[in-house]
This record gives sequence, C-alpha cells and structure tokens, in this order.
Amino acid sequence: MAAGDRSRQVLSEAQRKYNWLLKIPTIINPKKGTGFAEVWQPDDYGAPGDLDNQRSPELPIEKGGIEILNDDGITPDMLAGEAVSHIMNNPEDPNYDPRVAEHYEKFKNSLTPEQDKRISERYIRATQREEDDHPERRTEEQWREMSGLPGEFRAYPFRQWDHEGVDYTKAFTDDQRADLDNMMDYLRTVKK
Repeated sequence: MAAGDRSRQVLSEAQRKYNWLLKIPTIINPKKGTGFAEVWQPDDYGAPGDLDNQRSPELPIEKGGIEILNDDGITPDMLAGEAVSHIMNNPEDPNYDPRVAEHYEKFKNSLTPEQDKRISERYIRATQREEDDHPERRTEEQWREMSGLPGEFRAYPFRQWDHEGVDYTKAFTDDQRADLDNMMDYLRTVKK
C-alpha cells in the first residue's frame, strides 16, 4: 500500500459515517510530521520560523481544516473527534456547531480532580517525547486549552484511548458519559 492509501480509506469511511465531515477541508500529507493529524484553525498559518510546521496551501485559510500526516493508528472516529473537538466548537469557524460547543463547555466545567491531573500528566509526557520532531514548547495552560482539554473531551465519545486499555467508566463520570452519548446521537444525525 502506498503512503497515504490507508489515510484515504480512513477519510472515506469517516465521511460515510459522519457526513458532516464532508464540509471540513481535509488533506492527506503523509510525508509531514510525526503525529497522525494536524488541525488548523481559521487564519492559522503555523508557527513563525518553523518551516516544518506550516499550514498547507491546499487548506483554505478562512476555515479550520485537517491535515492527515500518518497512516499508522488513525481511525475514522479519531478523525471525527479531531474535527469535533477543535473545529465544530470554535465560534470563529464556519463549521461551528453551537450544540457541540454546549457539550464541550459542559464537559469543561465538569472536570474532576482526577481528570485535571490526567491532563497535566499528558502535558508532561508531551514535553518529554524525544522521538517527536517538534517537542512541546507551549506553556501548560496553552497546551491544556489547545490540546489537553480537546483530547480529554473526545477520548470517551470517539474511543481515542482504546489502545491504552482505559476503563471509560472510571475515567469519566456517569453524567459526562451520558452527555457525551447525547452529543454522539446528535452527531450521527447531522447532515452535511
């Protein structure tokens, strides 16, 4: 299988499962980066001076978009989770969805001390990854808002931590799981 073939399959499957993904610009760029995807916000060109981490000119600048970087490990649900946690809850994005944003705020306001600790631990790991071409340089507060909290938000509904063997019934409260299940019911009915 050529580089990017699996990503094309995953994108196609994700768009069939969640047809609203058809509205979100997504490109496949398998030669860039070590993560599985980069999500770009509207008007985000990339880190100044970091020529390896610039927005692809193929993604329209006026809306958020997703750049699939790596075939390894990406699933249709993970791709959809990126869109939901970074694009659909951003009021500055044309693909903003107020219902998704409402679920995000409710989740953010219901974090337990254990979840706060887990986010902090993930930040520490992000700063210590030696294999990463772009080690984390943001402050914990910046990382938390841009990566940590969105990751925590999408972990249960999109089963993003299945490979880690996480027990979601212990990692998330009953109320959080019920609300995120309601969000998923809504996302399965949204039309493009």
